[in-house]
Amino acid sequence: CAPFAAPAFAVVPEADALPVPVALPVRLAAPGTTDAQRTGPTATLDAGTRVTVHALLRPAPANPDLRQHGTLRTDRPILGVLVDDGLAPLDTLLESSPAGWSGPDVRGLRHPLDALVLGDDRRTLSITLAGAHPQRLRVLVEAP
Repeated sequence: CAPFAAPAFAVVPEADALPVPVALPVRLAAPGTTDAQRTGPTATLDAGTRVTVHALLRPAPANPDLRQHGTLRTDRPILGVLVDDGLAPLDTLLESSPAGWSGPDVRGLRHPLDALVLGDDRRTLSITLAGAHPQRLRVLVEAP
């Protein structure tokens, strides 16, 4: 018997049916891939758009050379992903980020091997993250 490995990511619900306070630029607004080079489909969510917000957290790995993979499936369409500087508008609105998950050492998509792929169904997000630093993203899902 071998022990189970710790999960690579944690998904933390942050808000349900939250009206976006200002026009909000997002990445992966349509099926495709985004990475550290900021490629992929982008859009701006209109102020007032109602979203369910999930934080995607990856602790600093014991082995920084290890790439970690995961999949997030939602029951409603993903409207976009916030990374790096895009996190700030909702940090203020939600009045917090999960404890220990803010500051200059917490990264988004910065490693050359980091990538997010939004499936054609817009409900499946495939995640690859790498590097030595903890990482935090936000996934915005269409509110019920």
